[in-house]
Amino acid sequence: MIIFINDRPLKLVAKKNFNQASKDDYHTLITGNKKIRDIEEWKKKVLVLDANNAFLNDFFKTIKEVKKFSFKSATFLVSSVPEAYQTLSKHYKIVDAAGGVVLNDEGEILMIYRRNKWDLPKGKAEKGETIIETAEREVEEECGIEVKVIDDYFVSYHTYTHKNERVLKRTYWYKMSLISDDNMQPQLEEEIEEIRWMNRSEMHKALEDSYPSIAQVIDETISQKLQFMEN
Repeated sequence: MIIFINDRPLKLVAKKNFNQASKDDYHTLITGNKKIRDIEEWKKKVLVLDANNAFLNDFFKTIKEVKKFSFKSATFLVSSVPEAYQTLSKHYKIVDAAGGVVLNDEGEILMIYRRNKWDLPKGKAEKGETIIETAEREVEEECGIEVKVIDDYFVSYHTYTHKNERVLKRTYWYKMSLISDDNMQPQLEEEIEEIRWMNRSEMHKALEDSYPSIAQVIDETISQKLQFMEN
């Protein structure tokens, strides 16, 4: 499970599933039996060997005050991923959203340009609708197209602050096929400036000017390994 915090991936990994031989790949090793100190000094790839509940609570309290992170990614080894997720979720307001990775007959992917970043169409769930209805509605509203869900969802997680409140957005992503793009146009009131069909090469370039979580979504939904996801 990966949660993006300040655009940095934090991976929750069950201890029993961790390959101990990969410990040498990390630049900072931390034991989880002491309180968090000096997160600003964490460097590059971080591995926490025993991220128990006390450690997790301390970490998520502490990062609220941290202005800048130096580490690129962090992996927390936990006894139970679901239990660790329940612990961290207590520190955030949970917001559900849904969106789609839309493919046309040529195998191109639909991307939108919003707030100076390439992104995928998505939005928050409305009261009374299912999450799959949210996904289809948001894609169709933001892009002016008709789509159909063709595959099960993948869930991404990222945090942000809104009006001094810490939010964990849980987004359900569906792979979708295009029915019609005859009336395709960006939803300007949602700050979407451009919509574009992209081939694989164009998509890779666009993702260099996107959010790390979006690269993860595309990697998971179209099963195409993206090299910069491993950096």
